[in-house]
Amino acid sequence: MTNNKGVNMKSLKVALVALATSVALVGCSGGEGIITVNDKPIYKSDYKKIEKQIMTQPQFAFMADQLKDPNSVFSLIMKDKISNELVIKEIIAQEMDKREIKATDEDVKKYEAELTEKIGGKDKLAQFLKENGVSRKQFESDMMEEIKIGKLVESVEKINITTEDCKKYYNANKKQFNYPDRVRASHILIEANTDKIRQDIINQDKFGKLDAAAIEAKVKEKMDAQKKLAEDVRAKAVQNQADFAKLAKQYSTDTMSAVRGGDLGFFAKEHMVPEFSEAAFALKINTVSAVVKTSYGYHIIIVTDRARAGIQPFEKVKDEIEAYLIQAKKVEIMQKLFEGLKANAKVVYNDKQYDPSVINAQMQKTLSEQAKAQKENLKKEEAKK
Repeated sequence: MTNNKGVNMKSLKVALVALATSVALVGCSGGEGIITVNDKPIYKSDYKKIEKQIMTQPQFAFMADQLKDPNSVFSLIMKDKISNELVIKEIIAQEMDKREIKATDEDVKKYEAELTEKIGGKDKLAQFLKENGVSRKQFESDMMEEIKIGKLVESVEKINITTEDCKKYYNANKKQFNYPDRVRASHILIEANTDKIRQDIINQDKFGKLDAAAIEAKVKEKMDAQKKLAEDVRAKAVQNQADFAKLAKQYSTDTMSAVRGGDLGFFAKEHMVPEFSEAAFALKINTVSAVVKTSYGYHIIIVTDRARAGIQPFEKVKDEIEAYLIQAKKVEIMQKLFEGLKANAKVVYNDKQYDPSVINAQMQKTLSEQAKAQKENLKKEEAKK
């Protein structure tokens, strides 16, 4: 729904994810492995597992053909990324073992219960996992690793961000808080995208029995049903605005905001698609909008606050700053820990094709060959003229 023209501090990409995610390696191949970290092997099956996870992501699917050429720039970047990730994971995993850090069944149950409550129930959680292509097994593994990472950070250093810390950051970075007119709004999205619905219908029609007219009729039927659902949900929200957050958790297909009761935080007009922004900025505070149609579907919006253009008061942004500083501190702790561990780790690339120095040398060679080929092609084109 956003136009991605602005970056909020809350969108900080926590390096913890890059440093250690799913640290339990496969390690089932036997032998010395393609890489060893402190004499513990990392196998090619470990590499292939991560490669498969990356390549099944939609944004990388179109690059599959380039992986067939081991010396293509994409293949080399991918190899360097995965090899580095495997080493990071193993170093962090060994440190966790050393500190006897574990995620107990009770830890996992508590974590899942809290997440399930925030997201609006088991059905919403299942929907969220499905939309993001995460299996139940992977979800459980991710929970365990997030719990362990949290414990690892706590074992290294206790994080204590004070009001004074927040004020110091605010005073040193006031330009970051010089905002245009903004509103804070919550919404409930009833997904209704004609292209997606059409494709779903075509995919379900395995024997090709539906002609174009029949498909379009089904698309209209689904769109009408989604609109009717949006109108029914809006009626409930109008009847009792106190239930808006509860309704968002129950009905909204925007799972990222649904866990917060539909809250989108503060945003400027240009940060949302036009139809959404126009409706939100025209609303009075604590008034439920009519059903708003965008390319994402049908929205029910409620504006909960407004902020005039200018530098926002400290009290308005304190929570935002605190969340940012906590995350930044976690990143700092993990980076320092990893740098120290890596400096003392014995990393051996038994298969040289996974060695960063070898990968970099091949990358330079490939780029040089591409530049040379491009130059020759330009000469040929000039000669034709």
